[in-house]
Amino acid sequence: MTENKPEHGLPLGSPAPDFTLLAVGGQTVSSAQFRDRQPVVVVFYRGWW
Repeated sequence: MTENKPEHGLPLGSPAPDFTLLAVGGQTVSSAQFRDRQPVVVVFYRGWW
């Protein structure tokens, strides 16, 4: 069996780079707002299109 490994990515345990996304309500949310305060989980879903 061949093991699939990504060619790019962050090493396990390293912090993610800062990013800014639109939240469900339309406001922008930056990961920097939460750094060192609480874990951040990013969920992508298809929505209504």
